[in-house]
Amino acid sequence: MGINIGMTDKQRETVAKGLSKLLADSYSLYLKTHNYHWNVTGPQFNSLHTMFETQYTELAAAVPLLGNWRMWLVAVGIILIELGFLLAYQVGGSPQWGGVAVNGMAALLLIPLSLLLFGEHFSWQKAAGVLLTLLGLWFMVKK
Repeated sequence: MGINIGMTDKQRETVAKGLSKLLADSYSLYLKTHNYHWNVTGPQFNSLHTMFETQYTELAAAVPLLGNWRMWLVAVGIILIELGFLLAYQVGGSPQWGGVAVNGMAALLLIPLSLLLFGEHFSWQKAAGVLLTLLGLWFMVKK
């Protein structure tokens, strides 16, 4: 017996893909906002720090956090990003450039996961982004 909710299989698949993309985008926005919260600097530190904290707190409440294996994958990513910051700081790296390096590497590591788990497609724009990220990381570590 098939599923009958008033939609064809193709329609359900389209909706599921759209919801999956929305969920992935929501987690991405949450992670970026949380990262900005921890790495904001400058004369507007206090107001930006507070604004980002409010935003990521509201995002965390809006995004379903339990019962989704993708959420746990994101949680592992957060832990690894924070570990990267700790390791960069421990070896005497600049917090500002450490953040760039850690986020660049996280973005590069997420590419295969997005292709395999989220069904993303690789395009020339994404390839250019990978190339620019690698080039930026190379310029940072070159002496």
